[in-house]
Amino acid sequence: MSTRRLLLPLITTAVLLATASLACGDDASGEDLFATLRIHGGTVEVDADGAGTFAAGTEGQILAEGATVRTGSDGRASIDWPDGSVTRLDFDTSLRISALERGSGVIASTVIEGEQKTGNTYSRVVDITETGNRFAIDTPTASAAVQGTTWAVLVNPDGSTSIVVTEGAVLVTTSSGEEVLVEAGSTVTISEDGSVTGPMPTPDDLLNSDWIVFNDDCDTTGECTTEFNAGGIEAIELLPSEAAINLGESQTYSAQGLDEAGNPTGEVAATFDLDGVPCDGAVCTPTAAGDYTVTATFGDHQATGTLAVLTPGDVQVTLDWGAVVDLDLWVTDPAGETVNWQNTESASGGVLDRDAFADCEASDIPPENTVWTAGAPSGEYTVTVHVFDICGLDSTDFVLTVRVGGQVVLVVDNVVLAGTDDSYEATFTVP
Repeated sequence: MSTRRLLLPLITTAVLLATASLACGDDASGEDLFATLRIHGGTVEVDADGAGTFAAGTEGQILAEGATVRTGSDGRASIDWPDGSVTRLDFDTSLRISALERGSGVIASTVIEGEQKTGNTYSRVVDITETGNRFAIDTPTASAAVQGTTWAVLVNPDGSTSIVVTEGAVLVTTSSGEEVLVEAGSTVTISEDGSVTGPMPTPDDLLNSDWIVFNDDCDTTGECTTEFNAGGIEAIELLPSEAAINLGESQTYSAQGLDEAGNPTGEVAATFDLDGVPCDGAVCTPTAAGDYTVTATFGDHQATGTLAVLTPGDVQVTLDWGAVVDLDLWVTDPAGETVNWQNTESASGGVLDRDAFADCEASDIPPENTVWTAGAPSGEYTVTVHVFDICGLDSTDFVLTVRVGGQVVLVVDNVVLAGTDDSYEATFTVP
């Protein structure tokens, strides 16, 4: 079995990394310790004081207790610990330094604790030979301790933990108290219920993965320059590329890779923003009505789409369609006044937000939305969907949604309009 260093992907959460080393000397309790950030390429951000505010990290930046380092989908970094150990972060990885301090006693120990929430890490620990030195990683299902080694920890999607050792040996203690010794070249997995699988030989295909080769090069050459490899991906696609929601709602996005021929290669771990403002992971929540540009970013690749954020109200009539056809939404209130592209505001408070695909131009995109935000008059309303111009097509369909008091009272989605000046009409009542 090859002894090349290995790290499996860390896919979920809260991994505790603790390093301790001893130094002969006087009591050094209370001494401030610091780690150092090294940037290998791409997006690397730091929350310096644990307040949740991230800023771009800098090469050589000093990291204190409480700091969090996170990498983007194209970023890699290292944390150099004060005892000479190192932990490297792969793409889309987050590591928080939960403790960084000097222990007490005649022989003082250095205590380093970290909490990893996402991504891949690789740790190379210095030889720990003095009594009391310790380097340990705790996960929800296991605790593992070493004295100078190269190893990896994987918290799997099913909640299990995998410990992979490539140099030295690791003593793994399960949540049920069982102890398992894992030696170089082996992997062990502990499930949520504490059951143990392994140790077993680590597969060669993992030893030859991109992340492991990257770390081999770092250790042998001292150079850790990231050349982002998207795995044959030539472009990405944002899903959905067009969406409409009401103000106060959220839109969830995903992105998939595309190969040279434009064929999907599967979902990628992209980041998303609305007009440059980062979303909460894949969930985007606008704070104002209007039209937004959504951008997905994965490595060097970007894809954009549109998000229409509509104003809700007492009465809301929304018309949506896909083809570039000049449809018009007309809504006539109980007093007989019609809100449409010619009369965008009525005396009763109705407002039309836009005239989509006007004159067959793909500028303002659907949907069209007519709303009475408050004080909508009671009585019968008439809704007309009118084809102003079929724009060279034979026909078009649409989706018409009516909400009263926030509740959907009418949905029309099975009507086809056959040509210019064709129309569809429906009525609803506000109590």
